Amino acid sequence: MEHLDTIKKYLIGQNVKIKEEIQIPGQQRFSFIDPFDNRIELLEKENPERKIYYRNELNFN
Repeated sequence: MEHLDTIKKYLIGQNVKIKEEIQIPGQQRFSFIDPFDNRIELLEKENPERKIYYRNELNFN
């Protein structure tokens, strides 16, 4: 998954409670509980070669 920070900020803005998971080297991750009580975990591999991060690429409207 890409743009994990943007997704996390969006979820927090929607009052979704985020749980910081134990980090795995080379990956970012967090989880949350959906409205049906399912735990959803999102992960993003860190890419040291990626120099440019695009903001506002995702449109959640």
